[in-house]
Amino acid sequence: MSDVLGLPNSPYVEAYYKGKLIVFSLFVNIEKLNVELQKYGCRTIQKDERGWYFDTSLPQEVRDAMTEHSFYYALTSNDSDGMVYFYKSGYTTKAKSIKYLKPFTQENVEIKIGGKIYSYFMTNDDKALSDKLWEYNCLPPSQKDWKVNYALHKNVLDKMSELGAMYSITFSYGTDVLNLYDGQTPYIIYLKSLSKIQPTKVLGGYLTRLIREDDDIAFEKFFISHPNLYNALDISWTPLMFASVCNSKKVIKKLIAVGVDVNETDKDGTTALMIAAVKSSKETVQILLDAGADKNIKAKNGWAAIVFALVNNRYDIAELLSDGNTVTSPLDEKLSFHDRLGVYVARFISTGEHKTSEIYKNLGNEYMTRKAFSKLQSHTTHPTKRNVILLSIGLKLSLEDAENLLLSAGYAFSKNDEQDKIIKEFLKNKNHDIFKIDSELYQKTGKSLMNQKREK
Repeated sequence: MSDVLGLPNSPYVEAYYKGKLIVFSLFVNIEKLNVELQKYGCRTIQKDERGWYFDTSLPQEVRDAMTEHSFYYALTSNDSDGMVYFYKSGYTTKAKSIKYLKPFTQENVEIKIGGKIYSYFMTNDDKALSDKLWEYNCLPPSQKDWKVNYALHKNVLDKMSELGAMYSITFSYGTDVLNLYDGQTPYIIYLKSLSKIQPTKVLGGYLTRLIREDDDIAFEKFFISHPNLYNALDISWTPLMFASVCNSKKVIKKLIAVGVDVNETDKDGTTALMIAAVKSSKETVQILLDAGADKNIKAKNGWAAIVFALVNNRYDIAELLSDGNTVTSPLDEKLSFHDRLGVYVARFISTGEHKTSEIYKNLGNEYMTRKAFSKLQSHTTHPTKRNVILLSIGLKLSLEDAENLLLSAGYAFSKNDEQDKIIKEFLKNKNHDIFKIDSELYQKTGKSLMNQKREK
């Protein structure tokens, strides 16, 4: 038996194989094997994937070396005749030909069968196969879809073996079939069996995958030919929104180029910019802004894009949305009233212990109704000083936060106003009981927050 040679990270053993002295590179696991395969332009492989077959050609001295040093994979070479072996002591050796791991795709491969010329699409790339199937509204196959097909014509088998193609598809003469051949057993699928769901859903899934992969070239080709696909699927998010959550810059640029509305909203009033402020990079946000995305639009919860950024600690994005002003805190003094309110509301519910509805419930319907709260939260209408104070009590803000909320709305507690002094004292003591506050106001000043005009 030959010794295991080479460095610890690249061990190998030499042995006679099919009449020649061959170098076998050895690997302890499939991850290390895949790293080596990728160096030579091969795709990665899985231990349980289709294409492995039982093989007895692995030399005994290589098996002995693998057993002694706990290696499970051996690679003969990186050329088209190379082989990958899986061997574990006490188990039958399995093998796979390297030529089926090299990237290969070819359209219109012509094969003569029985006097007719059949045109085939051939590939050994799973992604290329999926892309072709999507074009015909077909789902990618699963392991259970394949059926053994010993009747596959020899000319097809020979051509697939020659090109190193694992898959072939033909629609010639009404023969819509998908073949699998890896040098061992041939398999077949009739494509109609892969069209098991509505075509629009299949196409939608394909378009979504292209967005995730940021494949702008395939996306542009497909999107232009199916411009109303997302409407047909009744999906609330637009392709631009989905591209924003995936940070797919290339696809976003393509969508902008074909004229999509960058300010379109979903049912919650959310825009692509708001989504990007949470999920995307600063570069993506800038792309949307340059395309005319309006940073002042507010969602139904009253949040502008900058609030979405701030409540998610995306200060770099917040700085971009605040015209370059440095934003180091979600309570930065430059925030507008509605943006600051959004941050306070987000903070109130962030722990999961409180719901938004508790804010106005803390005040009772006599002081602020749900409708009034919703208007204050989402409208651009300027709030009264009274309503800012009520919001401070309902949100259980500290005195400092309440003062900041008042300042953002253009108000302040007056040093000489008895009513303001009483409210400040309650907030300072972290007492937010609206009925106790109002009772003391009435006893000492004859005034009441309840008696002042409320927003309807």
